[in-house]
Amino acid sequence: MNRKLTTVLLAGLALGAAMPAMAEETKPMGLSIRAGVFFPSSGVAKAAGNTWFGGGLDYKIETKVKGPKVEGMSTGFSLSADYLSKSSLHLIPVMVNYVASQNQIFYEAGVGAAFTNDGIQNRTQFGYQLGLGYNLSQMKMPIFIEAKYFGTTGSSQFNGFAVFLGIRL
Repeated sequence: MNRKLTTVLLAGLALGAAMPAMAEETKPMGLSIRAGVFFPSSGVAKAAGNTWFGGGLDYKIETKVKGPKVEGMSTGFSLSADYLSKSSLHLIPVMVNYVASQNQIFYEAGVGAAFTNDGIQNRTQFGYQLGLGYNLSQMKMPIFIEAKYFGTTGSSQFNGFAVFLGIRL
């Protein structure tokens, strides 16, 4: 588990170091890449282990949502897919998210499908997530940290918190 996490984090840092020259010439793609750790809080997921590997992608699909204007706040929608795994168990939530950001802080709430494997069978369940993040820098390719709560419904719940470090492309 530690080797996987170290490899993913080093690959992300290497990608971040290699991309600034390209970022100067191109516009942002609206893609975020993250890696981190998932801490299951219930069900078969908790029984499998206290820490899991986690990673994911987020793609901005709309940048503005009409509604009341708040100074310095922007809102929009995104599509996300994450992969949370321990041994033969996994959770793959695919979500549509509402995202709001103000200054360097961002919030998100999402719903969608959660594809799970509890070691016995694959299932598709209703999934949801709530997230809070902080943009660490205002560079051409910002780095961010994010905490999320993932939840699922059904008999084999895969609920828990995740902490991610990521970059925006």
